[in-house]
Amino acid sequence: MSQAGLHGLAGACIAKAVVKPQDTPEGSERAKGLKFGFVLGALIPDVDFFVLGPMYLFNAALALKMHRSFTHSILTTAVVVGVIWLLASGPRRDYLRGFALGLGGGILSHLVMDVLMWFSGIEWLWPLGYLGVPQTLDLWAWLEVPRVVSNLLGAADYLFFGLYYLFLAAAARRTGTCQGFLGRLRLFTNLQWAFFAVYTLLAFFLGGLFDIAHYAMFILVFFPMCLYVTFKMRETIHAL
Repeated sequence: MSQAGLHGLAGACIAKAVVKPQDTPEGSERAKGLKFGFVLGALIPDVDFFVLGPMYLFNAALALKMHRSFTHSILTTAVVVGVIWLLASGPRRDYLRGFALGLGGGILSHLVMDVLMWFSGIEWLWPLGYLGVPQTLDLWAWLEVPRVVSNLLGAADYLFFGLYYLFLAAAARRTGTCQGFLGRLRLFTNLQWAFFAVYTLLAFFLGGLFDIAHYAMFILVFFPMCLYVTFKMRETIHAL
């Protein structure tokens, strides 16, 4: 399971803890880019859900394996960071270079959490596997996760979305940013609690069908909502 909300929350906490304007030679613009990059980078490896989404309807296990490949590779991460860094120019140069570094840091935080917490591996050296180089890192290969536990982890997606939104709302009130969006964010947050309750119950009754019910909502509604909230709250993230 992805727990995108937990990834976003972790990225925001890291950004708040380690990035200060005085820590960057170019000052506040690079610091803002670093912060937003950390948060977006913590979320962005899961965008391949949009490409792989239809596969979850037929073979969720294969889709999850492919999910943690090209977007979970330190090699593709290095390429993306390098391209953004080199292309950054003009008035936004400092912001974009800070964003590039933060994006790389956020993606790395996502990869570490996936390896340690989600009971499945990542293809962290993709695409070197095509050249015969071992590319999978899986600390949990020995463990067979019970179906109900996997389902409950899926239900927890909505819990962590809600906690991520609560964190952003509290930060917005503290910094006086994004005030006009807080009403809608409150609605989105309450929606997460409702879906968490519903899917927690479904986790015990749907068995293998849970993946279809969960990923349909996750891919079509709630992960896009999370990305939307993150972009709308970027001024709050800058002010963390």
